This record gives sequence, structure tokens and C-alpha cells, in this order.
Amino acid sequence: MFCASDLGWVVGHSYILYAPLLTGATTVLYEGKPVGTPDAGAFWNIVERNKVNTLFTAPTALRAIKRDDPENARFKEVGKRGGLKSLNALFLAGERSEPSIVTMYQGLLKEYAGSVAEVVDNWWSSESGSPISGIATFPSVGHDRTSTSKGSMLAIRPGGAGKAMPGFDVRVVNDEGEEVERGTMGNIVLALPLAPTAFRTLWGDEERFYEG
Repeated sequence: MFCASDLGWVVGHSYILYAPLLTGATTVLYEGKPVGTPDAGAFWNIVERNKVNTLFTAPTALRAIKRDDPENARFKEVGKRGGLKSLNALFLAGERSEPSIVTMYQGLLKEYAGSVAEVVDNWWSSESGSPISGIATFPSVGHDRTSTSKGSMLAIRPGGAGKAMPGFDVRVVNDEGEEVERGTMGNIVLALPLAPTAFRTLWGDEERFYEG
């Protein structure tokens, strides 16, 4: 797997260090940017060279690549020689992923990447410690770790960040804190208790944690 985050972010140390160690996965540690080191093909060259199955990055990185390579020439160059066939998932997190960027990369993956490749958006923060919402690529694994069945993913909705993940009770309320009906605009809140991964305090400054 290749997580393009900085190590200082929760995605970085979670998916560059801890997750690969826990699952026995090979991880790519990359010092560089999505563009300028040396060009907008940096990520795709890494995928090809290391036969990456899963890429995790932020929408900002994909926007930077699109800015420098609006025709996706670097992606297609690697893709046309079969260099992206190992890639089965492109995970996005860190900020909202606009539908246009999800749709564009979904089309590119379908043409050049693995046969089951998907763009999967998920939502979380350093404070939550793990995804609040997302989509499992292998949903059956959580039920039976000995199963060889991979199940089937939920449908991808560009602009949406999937379903609530285990441990998080996600609700939508109005300004008075009352839950609203499905399909109604409101404020997203997390009901207590939070997931075990969530921040419980700030080291040496618990008062500021609760004030925040």
C-alpha cells in the first residue's frame, strides 16, 4: 500500500506505519510531492514500480496533479503500458472530495487500473483517530476472517463519504440539537460514547481539550 500523507498526520502514521505492521502489508514511504518531484507522474510511477494495490491520498494532491497535467497524460502514459493494473483502490480523505474529481479518477481507473478498482472517499480527522464514515472494499472480512469470499462493495456515490463506520454513531440534528428526518439539512454530530480511537484528552492540558 502507498499512503501519500505526511507521517505527522493521523493518516500518515496509521497507514504508513501501524496498519501495514498489523496486517503484514508492504508499505511505501515516499518523501516528495504529487507534483514537482519530478513531475505530475510521481504517484503513478510509484504505483508501477512497486506494484501498489492501494493508494491513499488527499483530494488536494489530485487537484495539484490535475492543475499540472490537465489531460492526465502522465496517468495514461503509465496506464497504457500496463503499469497501473495492480491498483485496486484509490482512497481519499482529508477534506471534501468534489464529485468531479471522483468521477474523473473513477473513469481513469476503470480504463487503466485493476478490474475492481474504485475511488473510495472516507471522512475522519486526527481527533477521531479512525474513519467516521467510509465504504469497506471487502465487507465480508469483518464477519468471518477465515472466509475467502470478498463480498460486494456498496455503490460509490461521488460527493458522498459512505456509511458510518463501527464505533461511530453519526446523527444529523437541527440548531436546537433535535434529530431531523432523513433527507433534511442539518448539523452532523457524533453521539456518545465515541469510538475507542477518538481523542479523550490533550496531553498535559485536559482543561483546554474540554474547552475546545
